[in-house]
Amino acid sequence: MKRTLCLVGMMVFFVLCATSSWAEKAYVTDRFKVTFRSGPSLENKVIRMLPSGQELEVLDTEGDWSHVRVIGAGDEDVDGWILSRFLIERLPWEKKAKMLEARNQELEAKLAMIDEKRKATSTENQQLSGELRKTQASLQDLKKKYENLKKGASRYLALKNQYTTMKSTLERNQKKLAALTSENDKLRSSERRRWFITGALVLLCGWIIGLVMGRTRRRRRSIYD
Repeated sequence: MKRTLCLVGMMVFFVLCATSSWAEKAYVTDRFKVTFRSGPSLENKVIRMLPSGQELEVLDTEGDWSHVRVIGAGDEDVDGWILSRFLIERLPWEKKAKMLEARNQELEAKLAMIDEKRKATSTENQQLSGELRKTQASLQDLKKKYENLKKGASRYLALKNQYTTMKSTLERNQKKLAALTSENDKLRSSERRRWFITGALVLLCGWIIGLVMGRTRRRRRSIYD
């Protein structure tokens, strides 16, 4: 069992040694601060204290130590050694929490903007709905006015046709009346002349009869005398 564990440990060591030539990214483990030394032993000088979540570039490994370079430290070529057990490949919880918090704040800000846009859109939608209702009411009113105007126009055309027909009939009747009046005047004039002639004849006949009667009376008197 011990020999098996030793073999497994040696295989892991060789794998680490084989891959140590490749630069990998790692982070300081979830601790407050970790010593960053000038060499791979506790006797080497402490260069600085690395905070939890510090991003590092793994350059090499040697036993329990890793040769790393500090990323984003503001310095150039800051290399040193750190115990490999203090390195993790995942993002530290504290840094992840800060990133998630920043992301959450960003999302909250976006959500607030979206909510403001939604409110503005809702207000604009209400205004547009009100204008739409007003437009529909105006359209209905115009439609009623159009229908009334259409009916009025049809009535006007009917009245105009009726007026034209009645005017033509009136003109014809006026012409007939004028013709009848003229004819009646002629008949009256002829009747008057006829009555005048008849009266004249009656007077003439009466005058002749009077003359005859007078002569007859004078003869009778002369006979008796």
